[in-house]
Amino acid sequence: MKILIADDSPPDQALLSMIVKELGHEIIVVSNGAEAVTAVENQQPDLVLMDILMPIEDGLSATARIRKIELDYWLPIILLSALDQPQNIIKGLDAGADDYLTRPIHPKIIQAKIRAMARIKTLQAGYNQAIEQQNQHLSHLQHENHLHDQLRRAMDEAAIVVETDAEGSITYANDKFSEISGYSKEELAGKNHRILHSGMHSRDFFHDLWHTISNGNIWHGDICNKSKSGRLFWVRTTIIPFLDTETGKPISYKAIRFDITERKNLETKLQLEKERAEITLASIADGIIKVDRVGQVEFMNRVAEEMTGWPMEEGYKNHIKDIFIATISAESNNTENYLTDHVTQQHRVLEPGTLLLSRQNNQYHIEGSISPIFEQEEFVGCIFVFQNTTDKNRLKTEVEWQAWHDALTSLPNRTLLKDRFNIAIANANRTDTMVAICLLDLDDFKAINDQFGHSTGDQILVEIAERLSAVIRDDDTAARLGGDEFVLLLNGFNSSEEIDYAVQRIYKALSLPITLDGHTFKISQSIGISAYPTDNVDPDTLLRHADQAMYQAKRLGRNRFSYFDQVSEQLSHHRLQEINRIRQAIFNNEMVLYYQPKVNMRTGIIIGAEALIRWHHPEKGLLNPIDFLPQIESTDVEIVLGNWVIEHALTELQQWRGQGKNWSISVNIAGHHFTQTDFTEKLKQALARHPEIPSNYLELEILETTALDDIAYVSDLICECQALGVKFSLDDFGTGYSSLSYLKQLPANWLKIDQSFVRDMLDNRGDMALVEGIISLSHVFQRQVIAEGVETAEHGVLLMRLGCQYAQGYGIARPMPAEKIIAWSESYQPEEAWSIWSGSEWELSDLPLLVAQHDHVRWIQKILNGFDTGMVNISDNEVINHYECRLGNWYYGHGKQHYGHLESFKSLEEMHIDIHQLGHDVVTLLKSGRAEEAKKLANDLLSLKNKMLANLHELQKQVNFSGEQALNKQQQANS
Repeated sequence: MKILIADDSPPDQALLSMIVKELGHEIIVVSNGAEAVTAVENQQPDLVLMDILMPIEDGLSATARIRKIELDYWLPIILLSALDQPQNIIKGLDAGADDYLTRPIHPKIIQAKIRAMARIKTLQAGYNQAIEQQNQHLSHLQHENHLHDQLRRAMDEAAIVVETDAEGSITYANDKFSEISGYSKEELAGKNHRILHSGMHSRDFFHDLWHTISNGNIWHGDICNKSKSGRLFWVRTTIIPFLDTETGKPISYKAIRFDITERKNLETKLQLEKERAEITLASIADGIIKVDRVGQVEFMNRVAEEMTGWPMEEGYKNHIKDIFIATISAESNNTENYLTDHVTQQHRVLEPGTLLLSRQNNQYHIEGSISPIFEQEEFVGCIFVFQNTTDKNRLKTEVEWQAWHDALTSLPNRTLLKDRFNIAIANANRTDTMVAICLLDLDDFKAINDQFGHSTGDQILVEIAERLSAVIRDDDTAARLGGDEFVLLLNGFNSSEEIDYAVQRIYKALSLPITLDGHTFKISQSIGISAYPTDNVDPDTLLRHADQAMYQAKRLGRNRFSYFDQVSEQLSHHRLQEINRIRQAIFNNEMVLYYQPKVNMRTGIIIGAEALIRWHHPEKGLLNPIDFLPQIESTDVEIVLGNWVIEHALTELQQWRGQGKNWSISVNIAGHHFTQTDFTEKLKQALARHPEIPSNYLELEILETTALDDIAYVSDLICECQALGVKFSLDDFGTGYSSLSYLKQLPANWLKIDQSFVRDMLDNRGDMALVEGIISLSHVFQRQVIAEGVETAEHGVLLMRLGCQYAQGYGIARPMPAEKIIAWSESYQPEEAWSIWSGSEWELSDLPLLVAQHDHVRWIQKILNGFDTGMVNISDNEVINHYECRLGNWYYGHGKQHYGHLESFKSLEEMHIDIHQLGHDVVTLLKSGRAEEAKKLANDLLSLKNKMLANLHELQKQVNFSGEQALNKQQQANS
């Protein structure tokens, strides 16, 4: 036992400890009542020896508090005290003590008391166990009774049940029996079972039945009965005799039946259609041959005739081995044993790779099976069913080839390269030679793609692949990893000089110009080399070292090759240190999420926020993603950080919902992380840890380039995650490779227009065309679209007019810590220019007005900036000719045609002319060095600019209001 000693006297503690230890018990020693209570709660002793007079808390108080603790066992407490008055003893026992010993106490008495308490605990444990066993037995009986009742009710509900006496007179029938027979329970009571005889069974049938059950045996079988209306019905029946315990003779029978009428009808129908089956067999696409028990042909359908070359009339009664000449390979012609094994009473499947040789020596790849035929349980023959898989086998071969080769260049891909790698390393070890691993990257290849298109780029890659294949030896390997990266696996070298010579030959072959569609391209390349066994590491590391050497070649000026050396390794080691530091930062909680709100510009409603990672670096302060994410690209730390972001974003969602904010959160997921095989399962687990968060409030943002290597795989991954309820967004859409084709295949919910397009769309017509195209594509493919990089009201207005109403950017809010976003949301006011157009769609023909307005403001600002720079880079024609600026083009064109009747429009012309004149005067004064005079006019120019903007604003309101009125009138007229 474990015994707690509570006494403030060290000598008494020592004495009691010695007495207890003599009995072999474990001891716990405390010095006051409060510690005793804590010890009982935490360590659960089996007995307490408690002094009464102790500091902090006495023994009586401690005993009373212990008795209030809910323990699942009996804890005896013996009080020890020099207080020997009766009232002291009574107080102790009232407090909850089980015994009271007065000091001085003989050690043997204490030991006797401990032994007595131990015996009591043992007896109590036995008693408790007996009670528990009795309760379990009672519970088991109750459970069995409950199951029996359930079984009886279930049987009565599911089956047709009837009971008879020993002579067969009905004593009980359930509702299902009445329903199927057509007789009421009253009509059935006392009637003999013969009331249901249908005449479908012989006397012998019923004689055997009664013989079985009258001898106390259970009978099983199918019986056809006749209902009251004369309808025949079949029942699968089990009759159970109940026997007299003394005589052993049946005293009653219970019949349990199940309606199998439909099954019997189906069997009859199948029998009637047996003849039709052979007609059908003759017309199906599979070959079918029926043979008798000795293998002689009885039937062949048209397909079997064509594939074997035997017409039915000639093949009839010939042995199957003469008709169906099958072998496992083209070289083998030993078919007798092969087919003899199959003409058996067992269902068999033809071996994989079976070839069928026709009478005319045509060969077919086939798949099929051979099944035995039984009639009344007697084996009567077999049926061969086979199909021509020649085309399928050819396709399989092609698919297998594609799995090992690059689709564009037909070179081995990464998978086949790995296999060749292992062979090359083994061969080098066996022959004591060197293997060169060359990683080749084309210089400035992206510029060719950008300028001439990816189709031209692909043709160049194919040409490079063909040249590589031509220049290497038969036992070497040229592989394409993807993009413009190739790997050469060169074998059998005895020195580095031989490797140099081989690489020079490759350079010479690749340096020849490539001519395509009238354009000549001279492609240079950077090559990184690692050599085995000089670099004695595993294949993956060899390839990584070659990659590092290739980047070293690029740093040295490109169009050269470089061997891996220790300097490269040191650079790699430095990166590894950076990766480990970032890993540690994650576990040190140095990472933090900032959130940039996303809004519906038309309604002003906040729809969610994008989670953006930041690093609170202990020495460098708050770091942006660009400062540390590139170091962990394609590493396991990138995965760890991605999971961390998802988990913390879900936690933040939970807190937002607690504050009544039903916003979504979008999280950026790296392609390396997303394509991990366990990504979906990890995501599922994260969602399960936050069951109160609807999964559709989480949105994952991936770059479209994530799908470059395997679009089908990435598409399936997206579908798996969407099945969990998670939304998807294609981030930076329009900047990646094959955006249009990928959009069709990737089932993302959102497209996110890259901020580089949005930011410059007001100044760059190409960017605006791209934005307009992406928005149009989103509508065609029924995807939601959101723009990032919205920095001004003009950006938002133009986006809404193009059909994009969701946005984020500095013009709405900068990324902020989680604790600030709620307060920001309470005070957020959307741009007034956006709310003007919240309820209407704008004509695209009015887009030039917005762009022109922006241009004019920028033009005026350029003039005003001349005061700081001392020069104004604007031509005189640009300043004075108000017809030639964008605003003038719109005003005297589309604007005058549609809005010339509005007063707010008419007043614009004079202001516009005055602005150009003032601008001209300010520029003239600045150029002549009269800055002070120019400043006075500049103030007028600034005032006039603000007045014109206000007037344009009012015009937009008036145009919108007029459009709404016209729309309302049209709707009223239509109704």
